[in-house]
Amino acid sequence: MNVFHPDSIKNQATFPPIVFENININDVHYPTPENVRWMDQLPMLHYHQNTLSFNFLALEYNDPESIRFRYRLVGQDTAWIESKNPGFVRFSKLQPGAYTLELLATNADGVWMPEADARKLSFYLPPPWWRTGWFYALCALAISGIVYGVFRYRLQQVLKIERMRVKISSDLHDDVGTILSGLAMQSEILELNAEEKNKPKLKRISELSRTAMSHMRDTVWAIDARKDKLENLLDRMREHAEETLTPKDIAFDLQIDQLALTKNMPAHIRQNLYLIYKEALTNIAKHSNANKVAVKLQKFGSNGLEMSIHDNGEVKQKDYKTTGLGLSNMRMRAEQIGAAFHIDTSNGFLIVVQIQRFA
Repeated sequence: MNVFHPDSIKNQATFPPIVFENININDVHYPTPENVRWMDQLPMLHYHQNTLSFNFLALEYNDPESIRFRYRLVGQDTAWIESKNPGFVRFSKLQPGAYTLELLATNADGVWMPEADARKLSFYLPPPWWRTGWFYALCALAISGIVYGVFRYRLQQVLKIERMRVKISSDLHDDVGTILSGLAMQSEILELNAEEKNKPKLKRISELSRTAMSHMRDTVWAIDARKDKLENLLDRMREHAEETLTPKDIAFDLQIDQLALTKNMPAHIRQNLYLIYKEALTNIAKHSNANKVAVKLQKFGSNGLEMSIHDNGEVKQKDYKTTGLGLSNMRMRAEQIGAAFHIDTSNGFLIVVQIQRFA
C-alpha cells in the first residue's frame, strides 16, 4: 500500500520575478528615467537624498498572499529581514557610500529562491562637498599656505628686528661713543691746564664720561644681534672681569659645564644675566676683601642654565640697614627673566641664578 499527502508535494522548479513598483526619495516620488520595474541601478543621487523607500512585489498569480520576502541593504545590513507580499522598506538618514538592495522571495510552495538569484538594485550616495577628498586637499593646502605665510612673516619680522638692532648698536657705538670719548679726552686735557678750583669739576666730567661710555658699551653689546650666542656672553664676562678684578689683584676663574656655546640666547635674558654678573663683580671689587672669585655656568634641568658667583671674602653682618640697591637690582633682574635668585653668606658670598629655559 502506498500512502502520500498531497499538501506535502512541493514544486521547486520556478520562482516568481520580483519587480519594484515605486521608489521614494526623502518621502517624495522619484521619477526614474526608465521603467522602475526592471531597473538594477539608480542614477547618481545628491548627498542630501539620503532617505529612500521602496515598494516591491513578486509576480505570482496562483497564490500571491503566500509569497514572503527577505531583504537586506548591503553596505548597512548584514542579516536578512523578512517581509510579506507586497513588500515595503524604508531607509532613513543613510551615510554617504555605495549600497545594494537585495531581495529574495518564495514561490507559492514556500521555497526560497537561491541568494545567487536575488533581485538587486544599486545606488550611490556621494559625500557632501565638505567631506570630499578634494576639499580636504584644498583645506590642507590652505592651512599649509597660512602656516608658511605666518612663518615667512615672522621670519621677516625677526630679520627686520635683527637688522634694526645691528644698526642701532652700530650707530650708538660710532656716534655716541665717539662723542663721549671726545668729551672725556677734552676734559682730561682741560684739567691739565685748569685752575686748581676747576680741576675737580673737570675730573668729575671726565669720570662721568668714562662711566657713560661703559654703560653705553653694555647697551650696545646687549642690543647687537650679532652677540646673541652664549659664547658672546662669556667673552663679555671675561672682559669685564679683566677690567674690574685685575686692578684689585683678585683672581678670576670661569667654568662652563654641559652648555653649548653656540646656542642663541634671547637678548633680554643675556642682558639681565650680564648685568647681574656685572653688579656682583662690581660689589666684590668695591666692598669685599676676597682674593678669588669663581664663576660657573652649567646646565640646569633639561633646558635651563644656572649661574653661580662665589668669592672667598669675609662677609661682615651689619647691625643697620644699608641703602644700597645692588642686591635689590639683581633680584629684580632675575624676576624679569623668570629666574630663581639665591644668596648664601655662610662661606664667603655666593649668588646663584637659575633659569628653567634660557634658549
